[in-house]
Amino acid sequence: MFGPPKSATKWLVARKLSEDNGINLEKNLAKYFHGEACSDIILNVYFRYVDAGVVRSVMAPEVKTSIQYKEMNLDLTELICIAETVPVPSWVFAIHRDVDEEIAIAINEAIDKIKELDSVSKKTLPALIRDGLVASKDEDFDELRILLK
Repeated sequence: MFGPPKSATKWLVARKLSEDNGINLEKNLAKYFHGEACSDIILNVYFRYVDAGVVRSVMAPEVKTSIQYKEMNLDLTELICIAETVPVPSWVFAIHRDVDEEIAIAINEAIDKIKELDSVSKKTLPALIRDGLVASKDEDFDELRILLK
């Protein structure tokens, strides 16, 4: 079970990983589905409705601190990670080009402050936000655009 057809993290790079390893999804899989949220995909795997699923790393079975897992009360030893894709830009913060410049600057400064938080404050944020914020340029998404075709 993959994510939505335009999901960079749960479809595009997972499809590329499969193809790069000689797996043709149409020919080599009996069937596959497109799910939505990571938690739905995890539940489908957990309850054996599907054999495998693709989720964002923040929801991988190894992330036992996930709020969703605590709420689901799952035995995470039943799930394992069998492969990882290349990193994908996600959690993209974007604003419209017509936004007032002062607001744009304030938003940018707020995002930059996340990097400067003390370690206690950072622990309240998901790991991908806490450790993974990087500035990006439009061309950083070119590979994803190619995968969309």
